[in-house]
Amino acid sequence: MVREQTANRERYGSYRCNYEVDGFLVLSVDAHFDEPQDLGRPPYQTSMVRRSISDDANPTVVPGEYPAQAWPGAASALTQCSFQGSPQDYYVAVVSTYPDEEEHALAMVSDIIQPVARYVEERCEEIAPDGEPK
Repeated sequence: MVREQTANRERYGSYRCNYEVDGFLVLSVDAHFDEPQDLGRPPYQTSMVRRSISDDANPTVVPGEYPAQAWPGAASALTQCSFQGSPQDYYVAVVSTYPDEEEHALAMVSDIIQPVARYVEERCEEIAPDGEPK
């Protein structure tokens, strides 16, 4: 059974979507307004989902519309989301528990980070309740 959970409106414009298969987390997508993130470090969720990636692991640059980098099973991108008419940095992270093999895990997140970032950027204002980005 596949279950999708979409939630987290604690902060203006935050977005989280977890995909589970038979009760196990397979893919986590998280996006939020934030101070400029260091794209050279794995997303913070990586330590909870894929413990094999250290904070000082070298990322692979993922070419495309958004600045993005990836590690085996984790990727991040920086998009923009408008708040009160001015663009703000909007950080997107994808973390996956599958596949186990690092080369395939890197390829998988590298393939999806750009389309996920585009989707989240398109929805950022639509999912945001009233308030200010935090």
